[in-house]
Formats: sequence, structure tokens, C-alpha cells
Amino acid sequence: MDTVKLLKKESAKFRKGWKRVSNRRKAWKDFEDKAINTFDSICLEARNQNLFENLYVDSSKNRASSNDSPPPFVTLLWGRHPTGQTDFREESKGKLVAEGGCALHYSQFPSGEVGVVFYPFKSELSEPNKKYYVYKLFSTPSKISDKDLYNHIKLMFSYAHYSSFMGKITAADWYRMKWLQIRSKLREIWHSDWVEFLFKRVQKIIDNQIDELTKSNNSSSNKAN
Repeated sequence: MDTVKLLKKESAKFRKGWKRVSNRRKAWKDFEDKAINTFDSICLEARNQNLFENLYVDSSKNRASSNDSPPPFVTLLWGRHPTGQTDFREESKGKLVAEGGCALHYSQFPSGEVGVVFYPFKSELSEPNKKYYVYKLFSTPSKISDKDLYNHIKLMFSYAHYSSFMGKITAADWYRMKWLQIRSKLREIWHSDWVEFLFKRVQKIIDNQIDELTKSNNSSSNKAN
């Protein structure tokens, strides 16, 4: 058995693997900057067009100075808004119900790959059985083109209409959602090892974003009163 030859071969493979991961991680900054610029433009135009709810951008760059530094991520998310319904449950009877949480989220794995995840609107009275859909796993951030970003944003709006009390879903939205559901199911079947890991990795980020928006909205309401 030629163990020297074997170890040389395996060592070379690991060096190539590390170089690949290193290049993927370095590519994140350029993608993050591109995504933030695109999302900022979307948020500004949404305000100009009087979209019924504001859109927001969050990223690991914004949280770089925090004690709990998250993994590399970029999120385009909706704010929270009242649904016009009150809670009928005894423990919170009469409480005005708000919905929020719809988001397009990119998160980088330790291996440098980037997962694209969509989250629905949810409220105290309505929460979809499916907590998220995994659209795709890009091998490197540099593979995510401007066209990809645009298509993902369109899909996020379709999911917003699909999951919101106030959505008005069209045939195009419906077909996009079915396509997303099929893609996500295939990802779960073929990549079951990383789908659950990805969800756990980003769920804390999404929950924190919703909590911060809720506190911000409550603070604004108290000032108005």
C-alpha cells in the first residue's frame, strides 16, 4: 500500500478545497454590496409608489459591530401592518392583529455557498404550515446575477400576495408559487442534510428582524398617541 502517494493526493485535494472556500467567502462582500444597493433602490421606490407597507433591508454589514455577530446574510423584508381584524381568543381578546415576516433572505454557509430562502407573512391568527421555502443553493456569491436578484424580488412579491390577508394573487403569482414549492420540495429531498441546517441558521436572524420591527412600530404608535 503506497500510503505516501495516497496522503499527497488527499492533501492536495484539501488545499484545493480550502482555496475554493476562501474564494467563495471573499466573493460575499461584492454580492452583499450589490444586493444592498438593489434592495435600497426597491425600498425607496416602494415609498415613492405608496406601497401599502414599507420594505426594509438588513445585512450582516449592519450588524458587524454587534456582540452577537451573525453569519453573512442579506435580507429584503416587509414591515408589520395591522390586518383590520381583532383577536377573538380569550387570552388576547380585542387585540388588533398585525402581520409581518415576509422576506427574501440570502445566507452564506461556512463552505461559501449561498442559500436563497423565502419567508411568508404570518400573524397571531394565521401562520402557513410551511414556514419557509428554499429556492436554490448557489455554489458561490459571484454566481448570483442582477437578473437572479430581480427574479427573486418578483417571487418575493408573489409570496407576499399568496400569504397576506390583503394580497391579490394573479395567475402569474400562482404559477410562481407552485414553481417555488416544487423547487423547495426537490431541495429538501436531494439536500436534506443542509436544508434543516440552513433553516436553523437563519431563523434567529428573521425572528430578530421581526421583533425589532414590532418594537419600532410600537414605539412610533406610542409617540403618536
